[in-house]
Amino acid sequence: MGVGYPLDIVVCSALGADMYDCVYPTRTARFGTALIPEGVLKLKHKAMAEDIRPIDPTSACMVCKNYTRAYIHCLVTKDAMGS
Repeated sequence: MGVGYPLDIVVCSALGADMYDCVYPTRTARFGTALIPEGVLKLKHKAMAEDIRPIDPTSACMVCKNYTRAYIHCLVTKDAMGS
């Protein structure tokens, strides 16, 4: 409990924790931010409107395989259901 940032997850894992009760990923996603290996990706920024890359090019997940940053940007800025 109380894990509030990505670095906290890394530190807690190094200390032996293997289960978390954390709202950080969900809360940040709700506001148009994605967590990627390089840090955070703010999908609401205008620069994302025409970015046709996947959220994380190294990921094999369904979202990264099928949707672009521009599409997710559109969802979180123009579609109420996007959040």
